[in-house]
Amino acid sequence: MKKKYKGVCFLVGVLIVIVCGLFAHITTDAYMYDSMDYYVAAKSFISSGKFSLYNYSNTYRGYCFPMILCFYTLIGNAFGIPEWISILVGNSLVASFSFTICLPNILPDRWKMKDTIFLRLAPLGVILVFWKYLIVYPLTDIYSFGIILLVVNLSLRLKNSWKIIVQGFIIGFLIYVAYNIRTIYLFSAILFFLILFIDCWRKQIGIKKIIFLYMAIIIGIVISSYPQMKININQHNRKSIAVITEDLNGGELFTSQLYVGMFYDRYETYVGSNDVYPDVPMNFIDRAGLQIISNEKITGFDSLGQYIKVILKHPIDYIGVIVRHIMSILYMPWNQGYIYDLNKWKVVFMVLNYTILYFFAICAYRFFKENSYRILINRNMAYVSATLFPCIAILFGAVEMRFFMPVYSFIYLFICAGDLKENFFFIKKYLLKNVIFFIIVFCLLVGYWGAIMASAQGLPQLLM
Repeated sequence: MKKKYKGVCFLVGVLIVIVCGLFAHITTDAYMYDSMDYYVAAKSFISSGKFSLYNYSNTYRGYCFPMILCFYTLIGNAFGIPEWISILVGNSLVASFSFTICLPNILPDRWKMKDTIFLRLAPLGVILVFWKYLIVYPLTDIYSFGIILLVVNLSLRLKNSWKIIVQGFIIGFLIYVAYNIRTIYLFSAILFFLILFIDCWRKQIGIKKIIFLYMAIIIGIVISSYPQMKININQHNRKSIAVITEDLNGGELFTSQLYVGMFYDRYETYVGSNDVYPDVPMNFIDRAGLQIISNEKITGFDSLGQYIKVILKHPIDYIGVIVRHIMSILYMPWNQGYIYDLNKWKVVFMVLNYTILYFFAICAYRFFKENSYRILINRNMAYVSATLFPCIAILFGAVEMRFFMPVYSFIYLFICAGDLKENFFFIKKYLLKNVIFFIIVFCLLVGYWGAIMASAQGLPQLLM
């Protein structure tokens, strides 16, 4: 596709997202919990009309995303635009660039999928149906994922020339920003650096250029992390570029996530009537995992080693916990990050999401039937694995649906990039078999999802 058409798709995407956001009309007064925390953190940079890093006081959130929001609000104030609109426009630019430009560019050439306007815009449209709250609220998911997609795009375009140094600097700068926004992307960074080295070696880029590439990456990381180090010195008296992820109880956020992941199938944020559900954290309890915690008589993990010892003592039970986490992310009854009504449109979104997943399975079946599994073994898919690695890591923690938006994004992309006409023809050709299989699998999943809903803490009466 010509660059001008990509630009048109980007602008159309921005317009679509802005219109969607304006209809949602999520003003700053409607921000709550995570979104309000980020908004307050962004405002904290400004004191007495002056900007200072030392004003930032959020304990376990990095500086990058709040600083971006601060930039949006300053622009809005300068032009007399409400802050929620300036934030929405900024989010729209990032979302459109991520999903109309960066995401489709990752498709391997050897897959021979056509680059069309439909391919560029359709995944964004589906994302707006299921995940629009990630865009209308000031939340980090679109930003961290979009930045990693941009890093992958840059890496796929590395050339055997000295321009690689500039590219390396940008890659390093952006990778730290992604980690700073969402610390779980540290796992992506580690895997990415390994894949990048193998990729450069296979492309026969000289060892001298590879060394300079990694030196440039390190310089980029140092520069983008410098403000975080200044904040850490000011707040914690620690010369560290890491985001200090200590929770309110003084424990490490990572091990805290592993602990609650033992006995929570998933987590949602409910903000509706207390008559329906009594509390904001909507925790879905895994009884088997809870039994493990009870048997071990622990109230948290002091270290990763302690966590590993526990799961090695209960391997089968723990595998069951992870499988239930995976099953849980297939269930999407709400398209709201903050749920006001537990039943409104629940069945519609559940059936629609299941239908998309079923159609994806059909597309994948036909694709791999016509191609060898070796078609998955390429540099593009290696980088994609690094992009999705945080989604795998979060399976071991407290599962929230928004953490799996990247996985669903690639599902939407794969469907839209395939031969839709042939895939629909395949369903029509074996219509009776598909209908029967569709219904059987759906009934089995509904039975399981009903059990998930019944496990909501304080709400045993709410069934599927």
